[in-house]
Amino acid sequence: MDYPENKLSAIQTRLNDVARQIYRVSHDDIPGLGRILNACETLEHDVPDGLNHDFIRVLRLSRQYMERVVLGEEKDMQPLKESAGLLRAMLRRFGKGDVFGFDPGEVITLLEKKSPPPSSPEEDSAALSSSGKVLDSDDIEILSDFILESRENLDTIELNLIDLEENPEDREIINAIFRPFHTLKGISGFLDLRKINILSHATENLLDSARTGKCVIDHQITDVILQAVDVLKKLIDCVDKGVKAGVSADDRDIDIQTLSETIEEINNALASNESPRMMGEILVDKGVLEEKRLTAALDFQTEHPEKKLGEILVEEEDVEPREVIFALREQKRGRRPAAAQVKVDTLKLDNLVDLTGELVIAQSMLRQDVTVLAGSSQKTLQNLSQLGQIVSNIQKIAMSMRMVPIGSTFQKMVRLV
Repeated sequence: MDYPENKLSAIQTRLNDVARQIYRVSHDDIPGLGRILNACETLEHDVPDGLNHDFIRVLRLSRQYMERVVLGEEKDMQPLKESAGLLRAMLRRFGKGDVFGFDPGEVITLLEKKSPPPSSPEEDSAALSSSGKVLDSDDIEILSDFILESRENLDTIELNLIDLEENPEDREIINAIFRPFHTLKGISGFLDLRKINILSHATENLLDSARTGKCVIDHQITDVILQAVDVLKKLIDCVDKGVKAGVSADDRDIDIQTLSETIEEINNALASNESPRMMGEILVDKGVLEEKRLTAALDFQTEHPEKKLGEILVEEEDVEPREVIFALREQKRGRRPAAAQVKVDTLKLDNLVDLTGELVIAQSMLRQDVTVLAGSSQKTLQNLSQLGQIVSNIQKIAMSMRMVPIGSTFQKMVRLV
């Protein structure tokens, strides 16, 4: 349906302003919340008749949720941020005359769901204890490591998925996403975390189809994988909550069946697709090589398997060398593998930094000791100088090891943007 362009443009401007305020306001900023609530009410009143039903419903639920925040019944601002982003996306599509195909059901559920009354830590612990078995110290230690590693893996997956959207046929990126899911599936199975195991296994199978060339990653698959990441984060949060209470995770409220079935349906549907294009197909599609010349080159390669197709095409002057290079790059873009890392207890790092500091002080005291300097030979002074350089390098390395990479903080913004 077509809508008045000037009307939609005015609503879009006001909606963008409301969204900016929502992203900045906190749940306890009553004046700010009041201004946003008034803006939402005015916006809801001015929406054109006949505009998309889902858009009107999300806008109305957002206003009702905002009222609960003002009354102190809700504190979580995330549902409002989600709804603001959804409304802006929907309005952009309407302005272009496109149909908005995204299901707003998840955002609607967030807006409609009311938070239970706050409970005490004792009540939370008692509730968890009644729903799961008590964990011993070994289980808690293993699960704690699993939680830390899984969260890092999921953050890495999100970042690589953004890159994969730009290079959907890059096998290295697909492998970088596949490996964390494979690890998550294996460890969760060992720890008897059934839902995490099932969902990560289904997603792993989907990625394996892409790895083996049975399908090509598109926006639909990327969105499904991101949904799986979001659900896995919620499941891991449940495990974390259980570990803090000393009991097994209670994830009964988290549904994975629908998403798992969706992933399985996509995997089955795409499994029959053709493999990614080979170099010869790319050259033909670009119009730089005739199909009959490609067939002839392939026949020649059959008789001379030691020769590569690109080499044959260049020798026969069918294509320019640079065209072969471009086709090879399009077929597979290489990426530098990440450096190997190990996990170290922060207490050990703190002790290392402290001991390094004491070492620096001891070395400085030795260097300034008058009795040592008075009877020292030139060789001893050279050794003291070398010792100073070594201690200084150890101090720099120890300090850098204790630093927290800031990249992990900013990479979370990539998906949000």
